[in-house]
Amino acid sequence: LINAQFDEICQFVKEGFFVELNRRKYNWIIFSLIFLISAVVIFSAVELATEQPDNKQDINISAEDDSNKDKDKKDENIEVKEDKNYLPTAPTFSNAWAAMNYAYKIMNNYSYTSTKSQTAVNDEVMGIVVRQNSTEKKYKTKEECLITSICSSNSSEGLNYSNLIYLNEADTSVIQRIAYNTDGNFLNANESKYSKADYLNKFGTDVKNSYFKLTSENATNDSFNIMGSNYVLKFTLKSNVDGVFDNMGKNILNSPAETRNFGGISATFEIKINRKTGAFVSIKTTERYYVEKNTRAIGWAGSNITAISTETFKFADININNLVKSTLGK
Repeated sequence: LINAQFDEICQFVKEGFFVELNRRKYNWIIFSLIFLISAVVIFSAVELATEQPDNKQDINISAEDDSNKDKDKKDENIEVKEDKNYLPTAPTFSNAWAAMNYAYKIMNNYSYTSTKSQTAVNDEVMGIVVRQNSTEKKYKTKEECLITSICSSNSSEGLNYSNLIYLNEADTSVIQRIAYNTDGNFLNANESKYSKADYLNKFGTDVKNSYFKLTSENATNDSFNIMGSNYVLKFTLKSNVDGVFDNMGKNILNSPAETRNFGGISATFEIKINRKTGAFVSIKTTERYYVEKNTRAIGWAGSNITAISTETFKFADININNLVKSTLGK
Protein backbone atom coordinates (compact mmCIF):
# COMPACT_ATOMS: atom_id res chain seq x y z
CA LEU A 1 0.00 0.00 0.00
CA ILE A 2 2.79 2.36 0.91
CA ASN A 3 4.63 1.55 -2.33
CA ALA A 4 1.46 2.15 -4.37
CA GLN A 5 0.91 5.53 -2.75
CA PHE A 6 4.54 6.44 -3.30
CA ASP A 7 4.26 5.52 -7.01
CA GLU A 8 1.09 7.62 -7.29
CA ILE A 9 2.80 10.60 -5.69
CA CYS A 10 5.79 10.25 -8.03
CA GLN A 11 3.48 10.11 -11.02
CA PHE A 12 1.67 13.25 -9.82
CA VAL A 13 4.96 15.13 -9.30
CA LYS A 14 6.21 13.97 -12.67
CA GLU A 15 3.07 15.12 -14.44
CA GLY A 16 3.13 18.42 -12.55
CA PHE A 17 6.74 18.97 -13.54
CA PHE A 18 5.96 18.53 -17.23
CA VAL A 19 2.87 20.70 -16.98
CA GLU A 20 4.96 23.43 -15.39
CA LEU A 21 7.69 22.85 -17.98
CA ASN A 22 5.19 23.05 -20.81
CA ARG A 23 3.64 26.17 -19.26
CA ARG A 24 7.02 27.87 -19.12
CA LYS A 25 7.81 26.74 -22.64
CA TYR A 26 4.49 28.14 -23.83
CA ASN A 27 5.09 31.45 -22.06
CA TRP A 28 8.54 31.68 -23.60
CA ILE A 29 7.09 31.08 -27.08
CA ILE A 30 4.50 33.81 -26.51
CA PHE A 31 7.19 36.19 -25.21
CA SER A 32 9.44 35.42 -28.19
CA LEU A 33 6.58 36.01 -30.61
CA ILE A 34 5.70 39.34 -29.00
CA PHE A 35 9.36 40.39 -29.09
CA LEU A 36 9.63 39.40 -32.75
CA ILE A 37 6.50 41.33 -33.68
CA SER A 38 7.73 44.35 -31.73
CA ALA A 39 11.08 44.18 -33.47
CA VAL A 40 9.40 43.97 -36.87
CA VAL A 41 7.23 46.97 -36.02
CA ILE A 42 10.20 48.96 -34.77
CA PHE A 43 12.40 48.21 -37.77
CA SER A 44 9.50 48.78 -40.13
CA ALA A 45 8.91 52.17 -38.51
CA VAL A 46 12.59 53.06 -38.88
CA GLU A 47 12.60 52.00 -42.51
CA LEU A 48 9.38 53.88 -43.16
CA ALA A 49 10.77 57.00 -41.51
CA THR A 50 13.86 56.93 -43.70
CA GLU A 51 11.72 56.71 -46.80
CA GLN A 52 9.79 59.86 -45.98
CA PRO A 53 10.98 63.15 -47.53
CA ASP A 54 12.63 65.55 -45.14
CA ASN A 55 10.09 68.34 -44.87
CA LYS A 56 11.72 70.10 -41.98
CA GLN A 57 12.23 73.70 -42.81
CA ASP A 58 14.92 74.14 -40.28
CA ILE A 59 18.14 72.03 -39.97
CA ASN A 60 20.00 72.61 -36.66
CA ILE A 61 23.70 72.42 -37.67
CA SER A 62 24.78 72.51 -34.02
CA ALA A 63 22.57 69.52 -33.16
CA GLU A 64 24.68 66.84 -31.50
CA ASP A 65 24.51 63.15 -32.27
CA ASP A 66 24.37 61.45 -28.87
CA SER A 67 26.30 58.47 -30.20
CA ASN A 68 29.29 60.71 -31.02
CA LYS A 69 29.32 63.00 -27.99
CA ASP A 70 32.95 62.32 -27.24
CA LYS A 71 34.13 61.87 -30.79
CA ASP A 72 35.62 65.26 -31.60
CA LYS A 73 35.02 68.06 -29.14
CA LYS A 74 37.13 70.54 -31.10
CA ASP A 75 34.55 70.79 -33.90
CA GLU A 76 31.65 71.81 -31.70
CA ASN A 77 30.20 75.25 -32.36
CA ILE A 78 30.65 78.05 -29.86
CA GLU A 79 27.47 78.58 -27.91
CA VAL A 80 27.26 82.30 -27.27
CA LYS A 81 25.00 83.82 -24.66
CA GLU A 82 23.94 87.34 -25.47
CA ASP A 83 25.61 89.92 -23.23
CA LYS A 84 22.96 92.49 -22.33
CA ASN A 85 25.65 94.87 -21.04
CA TYR A 86 28.00 94.49 -24.02
CA LEU A 87 26.48 97.28 -26.12
CA PRO A 88 26.05 100.95 -25.22
CA THR A 89 22.61 102.36 -24.55
CA ALA A 90 21.02 103.59 -27.76
CA PRO A 91 19.18 106.89 -28.21
CA THR A 92 15.43 106.85 -28.70
CA PHE A 93 14.32 106.66 -32.33
CA SER A 94 11.16 108.14 -33.80
CA ASN A 95 11.58 106.98 -37.40
CA ALA A 96 12.60 103.78 -39.16
CA TRP A 97 15.62 105.02 -41.09
CA ALA A 98 17.32 106.48 -38.03
CA ALA A 99 16.87 103.15 -36.23
CA MET A 100 18.12 101.19 -39.25
CA ASN A 101 21.25 103.30 -39.72
CA TYR A 102 22.14 102.93 -36.03
CA ALA A 103 21.56 99.14 -36.15
CA TYR A 104 23.88 98.84 -39.17
CA LYS A 105 26.52 100.80 -37.26
CA ILE A 106 26.26 98.46 -34.25
CA MET A 107 26.43 95.37 -36.48
CA ASN A 108 29.60 96.58 -38.22
CA ASN A 109 31.44 97.70 -35.08
CA TYR A 110 30.66 94.99 -32.52
CA SER A 111 31.06 91.22 -32.29
CA TYR A 112 28.06 88.95 -32.66
CA THR A 113 26.80 85.56 -33.74
CA SER A 114 23.74 85.01 -35.87
CA THR A 115 21.73 82.02 -37.02
CA LYS A 116 19.75 82.09 -40.23
CA SER A 117 17.34 79.53 -41.65
CA GLN A 118 15.90 79.69 -45.15
CA THR A 119 13.42 77.72 -47.22
CA ALA A 120 13.23 78.27 -50.98
CA VAL A 121 10.41 76.69 -53.00
CA ASN A 122 9.76 76.96 -56.73
CA ASP A 123 6.38 77.52 -58.33
CA GLU A 124 5.23 74.15 -59.62
CA VAL A 125 6.51 73.29 -63.11
CA MET A 126 5.38 70.06 -64.82
CA GLY A 127 4.39 68.72 -61.40
CA ILE A 128 7.85 69.40 -59.96
CA VAL A 129 8.16 71.29 -56.67
CA VAL A 130 11.61 71.46 -55.09
CA ARG A 131 12.11 72.62 -51.50
CA GLN A 132 15.66 73.76 -50.74
CA ASN A 133 16.45 74.27 -47.05
CA SER A 134 19.50 75.92 -45.54
CA THR A 135 20.81 76.92 -42.14
CA GLU A 136 23.65 79.34 -41.58
CA LYS A 137 25.77 80.16 -38.56
CA LYS A 138 27.80 83.38 -38.57
CA TYR A 139 30.56 84.40 -36.14
CA LYS A 140 31.70 88.00 -36.63
CA THR A 141 34.43 89.83 -34.72
CA LYS A 142 36.40 93.00 -35.46
CA GLU A 143 39.02 91.17 -37.55
CA GLU A 144 37.28 88.00 -38.66
CA CYS A 145 34.03 86.59 -39.95
CA LEU A 146 33.30 82.87 -40.23
CA ILE A 147 30.12 81.58 -41.88
CA THR A 148 29.16 77.92 -42.12
CA SER A 149 26.00 76.77 -43.83
CA ILE A 150 24.34 73.48 -44.65
CA CYS A 151 21.90 73.12 -47.53
CA SER A 152 19.57 70.18 -48.09
CA SER A 153 16.64 69.30 -50.30
CA ASN A 154 13.64 66.97 -50.26
CA SER A 155 14.09 66.28 -53.97
CA SER A 156 16.67 64.71 -56.24
CA GLU A 157 16.44 67.94 -58.24
CA GLY A 158 17.79 69.90 -55.26
CA LEU A 159 21.28 69.89 -53.79
CA ASN A 160 22.87 68.76 -50.53
CA TYR A 161 26.10 70.52 -49.60
CA SER A 162 28.01 72.42 -46.92
CA ASN A 163 29.51 75.85 -47.51
CA LEU A 164 32.16 77.74 -45.55
CA ILE A 165 33.27 81.36 -45.92
CA TYR A 166 36.06 82.88 -43.85
CA LEU A 167 37.05 86.54 -43.95
CA ASN A 168 40.34 87.63 -42.39
CA GLU A 169 40.59 91.41 -42.30
CA ALA A 170 44.28 91.28 -41.35
CA ASP A 171 45.39 89.76 -44.66
CA THR A 172 42.31 91.04 -46.60
CA SER A 173 41.49 87.55 -47.86
CA VAL A 174 38.37 85.43 -48.16
CA ILE A 175 38.48 81.63 -48.13
CA GLN A 176 35.58 79.56 -49.42
CA ARG A 177 35.20 75.81 -49.06
CA ILE A 178 32.41 73.71 -50.54
CA ALA A 179 31.79 70.10 -49.52
CA TYR A 180 29.04 68.03 -51.07
CA ASN A 181 27.82 66.60 -47.78
CA THR A 182 25.56 67.79 -45.00
CA ASP A 183 28.01 66.98 -42.20
CA GLY A 184 29.62 70.42 -42.08
CA ASN A 185 33.05 68.79 -42.52
CA PHE A 186 35.29 71.04 -44.61
CA LEU A 187 38.71 69.54 -43.97
CA ASN A 188 38.88 67.85 -47.40
CA ALA A 189 36.62 70.27 -49.28
CA ASN A 190 37.54 72.17 -52.41
CA GLU A 191 38.99 75.55 -51.44
CA SER A 192 39.01 78.88 -53.26
CA LYS A 193 40.76 82.03 -52.08
CA TYR A 194 39.79 85.59 -53.04
CA SER A 195 40.82 89.10 -52.25
CA LYS A 196 38.07 91.09 -50.54
CA ALA A 197 37.47 93.10 -53.70
CA ASP A 198 37.30 90.02 -55.93
CA TYR A 199 34.89 88.28 -53.57
CA LEU A 200 32.61 91.32 -53.44
CA ASN A 201 32.66 91.62 -57.22
CA LYS A 202 31.80 87.94 -57.74
CA PHE A 203 29.31 87.28 -54.93
CA GLY A 204 27.82 90.73 -54.35
CA THR A 205 28.59 90.78 -50.61
CA ASP A 206 31.55 91.64 -48.37
CA VAL A 207 30.83 88.50 -46.25
CA LYS A 208 29.86 90.47 -43.15
CA ASN A 209 26.76 92.02 -44.72
CA SER A 210 23.88 90.79 -46.83
CA TYR A 211 23.68 91.47 -50.56
CA PHE A 212 20.85 93.87 -49.62
CA LYS A 213 21.82 97.09 -47.82
CA LEU A 214 18.56 98.95 -47.26
CA THR A 215 18.53 102.70 -47.79
CA SER A 216 15.83 105.26 -48.50
CA GLU A 217 16.99 105.19 -52.14
CA ASN A 218 16.38 101.47 -52.73
CA ALA A 219 13.53 100.67 -50.29
CA THR A 220 10.34 102.12 -48.86
CA ASN A 221 9.46 102.02 -45.18
CA ASP A 222 6.00 100.49 -44.83
CA SER A 223 5.63 100.72 -41.05
CA PHE A 224 7.44 101.66 -37.84
CA ASN A 225 6.00 100.34 -34.58
CA ILE A 226 7.01 99.78 -30.98
CA MET A 227 6.24 96.31 -29.63
CA GLY A 228 7.45 95.65 -26.10
CA SER A 229 11.24 95.95 -25.97
CA ASN A 230 11.65 96.17 -29.77
CA TYR A 231 11.12 98.48 -32.69
CA VAL A 232 9.40 96.56 -35.51
CA LEU A 233 10.10 97.89 -39.01
CA LYS A 234 8.78 96.75 -42.38
CA PHE A 235 10.37 97.59 -45.73
CA THR A 236 9.77 96.81 -49.40
CA LEU A 237 12.58 96.85 -51.93
CA LYS A 238 12.01 99.26 -54.82
CA SER A 239 12.04 96.70 -57.63
CA ASN A 240 11.97 99.40 -60.32
CA VAL A 241 15.29 100.93 -59.24
CA ASP A 242 18.09 100.05 -61.66
CA GLY A 243 20.55 97.54 -60.27
CA VAL A 244 18.60 96.89 -57.06
CA PHE A 245 18.83 93.09 -57.57
CA ASP A 246 22.38 93.02 -58.99
CA ASN A 247 24.17 91.82 -55.84
CA MET A 248 21.48 89.24 -55.15
CA GLY A 249 21.85 87.94 -58.70
CA LYS A 250 25.64 87.60 -58.31
CA ASN A 251 25.22 85.65 -55.09
CA ILE A 252 22.64 83.23 -56.47
CA LEU A 253 24.28 82.71 -59.87
CA ASN A 254 27.62 81.87 -58.25
CA SER A 255 26.20 79.55 -55.59
CA PRO A 256 26.94 75.79 -55.67
CA ALA A 257 23.38 75.28 -56.96
CA GLU A 258 24.59 76.05 -60.51
CA THR A 259 21.79 78.42 -61.40
CA ARG A 260 21.52 80.62 -64.47
CA ASN A 261 19.43 83.43 -65.96
CA PHE A 262 18.48 85.16 -62.72
CA GLY A 263 15.76 87.82 -62.54
CA GLY A 264 14.75 89.64 -59.36
CA ILE A 265 11.03 90.18 -58.70
CA SER A 266 10.49 91.46 -55.15
CA ALA A 267 11.81 91.51 -51.59
CA THR A 268 10.17 92.48 -48.31
CA PHE A 269 11.66 92.74 -44.83
CA GLU A 270 10.41 92.62 -41.25
CA ILE A 271 13.12 93.83 -38.89
CA LYS A 272 13.20 93.88 -35.09
CA ILE A 273 15.62 96.23 -33.33
CA ASN A 274 16.21 96.26 -29.59
CA ARG A 275 15.08 99.59 -28.12
CA LYS A 276 17.75 99.62 -25.40
CA THR A 277 20.80 98.73 -27.49
CA GLY A 278 19.68 99.72 -30.98
CA ALA A 279 20.98 96.38 -32.30
CA PHE A 280 19.29 93.96 -34.66
CA VAL A 281 17.24 91.27 -32.95
CA SER A 282 16.01 89.54 -36.12
CA ILE A 283 15.59 90.08 -39.85
CA LYS A 284 12.91 88.19 -41.76
CA THR A 285 13.20 88.43 -45.54
CA THR A 286 10.79 87.22 -48.22
CA GLU A 287 12.28 87.16 -51.73
CA ARG A 288 10.76 86.39 -55.12
CA TYR A 289 12.94 85.80 -58.15
CA TYR A 290 13.18 83.86 -61.39
CA VAL A 291 15.98 81.41 -61.97
CA GLU A 292 16.93 78.55 -64.24
CA LYS A 293 18.72 75.56 -62.80
CA ASN A 294 20.88 72.86 -64.29
CA THR A 295 18.52 70.01 -63.54
CA ARG A 296 17.75 66.47 -64.64
CA ALA A 297 14.07 67.34 -65.01
CA ILE A 298 13.34 67.20 -68.75
CA GLY A 299 11.66 70.33 -70.07
CA TRP A 300 12.05 72.42 -66.93
CA ALA A 301 13.53 75.65 -68.28
CA GLY A 302 13.07 77.71 -65.15
CA SER A 303 10.70 78.84 -62.45
CA ASN A 304 9.84 81.60 -60.01
CA ILE A 305 11.19 80.98 -56.51
CA THR A 306 9.91 82.12 -53.13
CA ALA A 307 12.64 82.21 -50.49
CA ILE A 308 11.83 83.02 -46.86
CA SER A 309 14.66 83.46 -44.37
CA THR A 310 14.93 84.53 -40.74
CA GLU A 311 18.19 85.62 -39.11
CA THR A 312 18.48 86.11 -35.35
CA PHE A 313 21.35 87.93 -33.61
CA LYS A 314 23.25 87.65 -30.32
CA PHE A 315 25.74 90.39 -29.48
CA ALA A 316 28.65 89.52 -27.19
CA ASP A 317 32.43 89.77 -27.02
CA ILE A 318 33.58 86.50 -28.61
CA ASN A 319 36.83 84.79 -29.59
CA ILE A 320 36.62 82.44 -32.58
CA ASN A 321 40.31 81.48 -32.95
CA ASN A 322 39.83 77.88 -31.82
CA LEU A 323 36.72 77.48 -33.94
CA VAL A 324 38.52 78.80 -37.04
CA LYS A 325 41.45 76.47 -36.45
CA SER A 326 39.29 73.40 -35.97
CA THR A 327 36.98 74.24 -38.88
CA LEU A 328 39.76 75.03 -41.35
CA GLY A 329 42.09 72.39 -39.96
CA LYS A 330 44.96 74.77 -39.34
